[in-house]
Amino acid sequence: WHDETFDLVICVNALHHFRSPREAIAQAHRVLRPGGGFVSIGLDPGAFAGTWYVYEFFPTALRRDLERFPTREQRLGWLEESGFERINVSVAERIRSTATFQSALAQGILARSFTSQLTHLTDTEYSEGIARIRAAAHHDESFRLVADLELHSTSAWRPARAPEPCELGRQVAAERSGPTG
Repeated sequence: WHDETFDLVICVNALHHFRSPREAIAQAHRVLRPGGGFVSIGLDPGAFAGTWYVYEFFPTALRRDLERFPTREQRLGWLEESGFERINVSVAERIRSTATFQSALAQGILARSFTSQLTHLTDTEYSEGIARIRAAAHHDESFRLVADLELHSTSAWRPARAPEPCELGRQVAAERSGPTG
């Protein structure tokens, strides 16, 4: 894309998939017009305080996510070094759900393709996790897969460009002369 093309760049559940998240942020800054915004929404495994059946029954998924997801400090540093201002991190959404083993199978939320955390598992890791869920459901009729997690929004803004001196002079002159018409 050309420099200063977009007003907003949004990255949802994707920053950790880029070969170089640092470079992706720098490129977002390059293609944003002055005053434009960048928003990245996704999990922050390093700040994870909730419950998610994927991390509970597929423990390798959490270890891998801690390796592949940039930390909050990394994201903030990359945004600052790229020239972004007014950087903010907040909770974008809290996801809460429960499902029985059978309903999870029927809804496809245990399919390998449901989330990248499951696609990154080996066949053995995935099979062992499904076996752990199946065993838990078999031993407890009230068993539920629980998701209670937060997606974080990291937003930042490219500084607005100051008006050129001649443009500023025209604006001041127009303000002094009052409305025309």
